[in-house]
Amino acid sequence: EDAVWSQVAIANIRQQCLIVININTDLWILGDNDVPRLPDGVDKLCPNDCSNNGNCSFGNCMCYGGF
Repeated sequence: EDAVWSQVAIANIRQQCLIVININTDLWILGDNDVPRLPDGVDKLCPNDCSNNGNCSFGNCMCYGGF
């Protein structure tokens, strides 16, 4: 129970990071043919890391079967 507040805080910070990086294109990097894109790793930011019951894909959990 004591760690619940920290898990909520981490999830909140991750969500804030996703919002900022999607809005602030100055934080994007240049990809192929100098086309701006989100930095590597952004596609791995999901709430609560999908509770270890799926894979994260651009902020959305793709749940394993049965979840």
